[in-house]
Amino acid sequence: MPNAPMSVAACRAMLDMGAQFDAAANDPAARRAGDERMSCAAIFAELQTVAGAGVSDVSRARSQAVVNSGTAMADRQAAELDAFIIESYALGAVAGVVGAFTPNFVGAALSAAWQAQAVGLATKQAAERVPLNNEMSATMLANVGELGASMKDNPRFGRLVALAAMKECEAPGAK
Repeated sequence: MPNAPMSVAACRAMLDMGAQFDAAANDPAARRAGDERMSCAAIFAELQTVAGAGVSDVSRARSQAVVNSGTAMADRQAAELDAFIIESYALGAVAGVVGAFTPNFVGAALSAAWQAQAVGLATKQAAERVPLNNEMSATMLANVGELGASMKDNPRFGRLVALAAMKECEAPGAK
């Protein structure tokens, strides 16, 4: 699929992590009496005691950098699109006036020029997103690999994550 949001490798890693997550969440050794009655606060408190589990600080920083780059690109591309739309309105007004006094081929030429400009903008913006999509995919692959390894190495971590998901807990400070 052109411009896929993630690579095939990242998709496979997500599927593998899902299998590791399921195995950890259902590992009898990871269960504790009273798990189902744990509050979200208790789940997150225990998660903080699980040493070395989750995503590393390096991966977290890399993820934040990708998010920042993506946000900056989205803002810049939205501004380009806004300018193109304003220009399109102006061109439409000119085409309307010109069309009233000139043969139809002038309007067709203006329309063709607008279409070429629209395709050019779309092509340029898609090309700009390729490196970001590649970096996003690589970052996701690293994060998923670390999470999968954490769940494999420490099934209790996976169990706690599953409990938090089941209870629809919101991570502290995530608003």
